Amino acid sequence: MRSSVRRFGPLLGAVLLLSACGADSGDERAETVGSTSANAGGSATKSKTFRLNQEQVNAALLTVSDMPTGFTSSASTEEGSKSESLSGCAALDALDTTKDPGVKAKAAFKQSDFGPFISEDIAVQIDKAKENYDRFASAIKTCAAFDSPNDDGEITKFTLAALSFPNLGDETFALKASGTAMFPVSLDIAVVRLGDTLIFISNGGIGSADSVVTESVTRKAVEKVKAAA
Repeated sequence: MRSSVRRFGPLLGAVLLLSACGADSGDERAETVGSTSANAGGSATKSKTFRLNQEQVNAALLTVSDMPTGFTSSASTEEGSKSESLSGCAALDALDTTKDPGVKAKAAFKQSDFGPFISEDIAVQIDKAKENYDRFASAIKTCAAFDSPNDDGEITKFTLAALSFPNLGDETFALKASGTAMFPVSLDIAVVRLGDTLIFISNGGIGSADSVVTESVTRKAVEKVKAAA
């Protein structure tokens, strides 16, 4: 069950970031599950392309000092077996994960072996970030519920729901994933596009995810990308 929690958030990030100047306005809300507005999640202003190199991306990664009290660094989840490359959502799994890998980096943190777990993925996809963001947003909206498998045969039944969240870049998509295995689990997921850079944040574990922490960590991630650009 712990592996389901730790794997699902970073896995969605990998699907988005391997498939295929932000306005920080508190008045705009992120796009989310079930949103229908054509303007949801989109910024009216774009001032930079944010085409970071590897050194800049590495410098922009979150560190343990950016985390709330009690978190430590954790080994990043890497893709391995077949089940680890599948989320359980058919529309997401159908995305071509070999396109536009570009410059990328990741970081992971935990408060304990049972969570909460926070992960960050950053990827620079020149002239492809917008397309891949849109593909992800379209795919995630088709997966109201799905079964996410593990290597040990454990199945976590996830349902996706809308999450109220600010738009922190050119576009932001946020959602809440709730699952049931041995214990109830919950994950907040936020994807922010700043020009040609995509930032993926997941936060959660056993019980309920703290969305205030999700927002503060995502804001910090966006701030660091902007500073590094």
